[in-house]
Amino acid sequence: MLALGFVSGVVLLVAYSAGSLDPLLAKFNLAYHSRGTLDDRFLSTQTLIDQQNAKGTSAVLLGQPFGSGFMRRAASGQIETFAPHNYYVLLYLRVGLVGAICFVIALLRGLRISLKRRDARAVAWAVGLMAYALTYNLPVYVGPLLAVAITAGALAEHQSHEPEGRTGDARVPAATA
Repeated sequence: MLALGFVSGVVLLVAYSAGSLDPLLAKFNLAYHSRGTLDDRFLSTQTLIDQQNAKGTSAVLLGQPFGSGFMRRAASGQIETFAPHNYYVLLYLRVGLVGAICFVIALLRGLRISLKRRDARAVAWAVGLMAYALTYNLPVYVGPLLAVAITAGALAEHQSHEPEGRTGDARVPAATA
């Protein structure tokens, strides 16, 4: 493994000195120094939250119906309609503060149970899902797939700890003549 890392480092160094990585580095430089997606995400998220809060208590607590859109005006003056890249904000917009808090409580409860059970795989799934939800949306179809995958993993883990068959002496009925 160490040799692979060394060889990879040498290959990258040769590619860099030959100028082969210049287009890739230029793209990273542009993304880092421009007002890129990170600033756009923060600005659009703040705008959507402000719009939601301005709609009154019922919108804050219970959200807005699906299909109400995400229209807002960007700093450039253009109208944007894409969903926020934060699942917690999306939940706040759609199911309100009540629904978003219930979702977070469910995630934290699952993490707490996983920590109590010392199940590293479940902790990794929970933390990964929480971190992913900060920067991306979870499509509707992902929920059932995650539920099936996590349930199948838990069942497989449970079954792997059960002994196969009965152990110990078994009584054999006496043969009748």
